[in-house]
Amino acid sequence: MQYFIDTAKKRLDKPNNPISYRTIQHYQTTKNKLNSYEKHIGKLVKLTDIDMFFHEDFLEYLETEQKLNPNTIGGYLSVVKRVCRRAELKGYKVNINYKSSDFSLPSNKTIDTYLTLSEIHRINNYEFKKDYLDNARDWLIIGVWTGFRVSDLLTLNKLNIDGEFIQKDTLKTDFPVYVPMHNHVKKILQKRNGDFPRKISDPKFNDYIKLVCKDVGLTHKIKGAKMSPIKVEVNGKNKIIHRKINSVYKKYELISSHVCRRSFATNHYGKLDTLTIMKITGHKTESQFLKYIKITPMEYAEKLKKYWEKINVNEFVNS
Repeated sequence: MQYFIDTAKKRLDKPNNPISYRTIQHYQTTKNKLNSYEKHIGKLVKLTDIDMFFHEDFLEYLETEQKLNPNTIGGYLSVVKRVCRRAELKGYKVNINYKSSDFSLPSNKTIDTYLTLSEIHRINNYEFKKDYLDNARDWLIIGVWTGFRVSDLLTLNKLNIDGEFIQKDTLKTDFPVYVPMHNHVKKILQKRNGDFPRKISDPKFNDYIKLVCKDVGLTHKIKGAKMSPIKVEVNGKNKIIHRKINSVYKKYELISSHVCRRSFATNHYGKLDTLTIMKITGHKTESQFLKYIKITPMEYAEKLKKYWEKINVNEFVNS
């Protein structure tokens, strides 16, 4: 598996792009989980051991001992299958059980949140007394109107301004993206003498925008998942680990840097063609993009209701 990770740095992903740093990090994390599992069972795992018993036992270990959710477990098992496939292509002896449909990848429906247009306007118009919250709010507003990942968002500077557009060669896709400046963004730049807000780290951005949304009053409770400390027993000793827990929280507690890109995609879905939004958000497939959209069934129903109110209902009645 270490060979698989080392060579991944030289392999190309589809379509002929280098495998991203984050993907290689995920491979390494999978290897770490396998190392922990080997210590748990007291023996090494070979390629020929990847059978249905391993699938069931490794899954149970990650679920009960590591307290991981189904999506995360599915991600690790997916890497195991990739390693087996690569090993088989290289001529190593592997257990063909990894190809079985029963060697499934567990998943669960994620509960993520986004900022509605009315909430974005509330945040934009709010006057913060503390400078660091005002600064974080400005980054948040730029984020929801550009759709950039946080790694691209927080590195914007004057050189990225191209007339009425913001231009950025995104880190993950290495694809040049042009986004027109929304009026909110223009006013932020004007307020700051043509420059972007003061630089802050990703962790601070995550912390501060929660406080921004709390001050604005996004305290109503919604379903969601957030990292929470839980106590587990490891080798007879109590240990605190952090895992995502699904529950009901105040909305501001669920706000993180991902809310920028998700809000951009969700608020523009149905108003712009999907391909245009995907080019900005960097989603490679429509199915991947549609999973990212967080419009609730009731919100869809409200849209249909408003649409019916605007048109002549007789158009839908057979003559």
